Amino acid sequence: MADDDQPEEAEGGSAFAVDTIADRAVRFGCGAILASLIVVALVMFGLPVPFGMAGVVTLGILFIGAAGLFSVTHGERFIRGLLRVISWL
Repeated sequence: MADDDQPEEAEGGSAFAVDTIADRAVRFGCGAILASLIVVALVMFGLPVPFGMAGVVTLGILFIGAAGLFSVTHGERFIRGLLRVISWL
């Protein structure tokens, strides 16, 4: 008899195949933190000189938000890409 509480198990998938809100929040946080490290590194390398500090802050906030969203939608592949960028910097 199939249990209706666990549809993932009935289809042959694992119970960890479904993302919870906590999983998405952790992925968003990881992507945002890694993106903020990239923004801080670029500021330390002198990015604000040609663009001005207001432009860098605005673009940094947009980049951090986009990186958080991409890490939620694409998962570990995007986070590994951010880690490669950090190791390159």
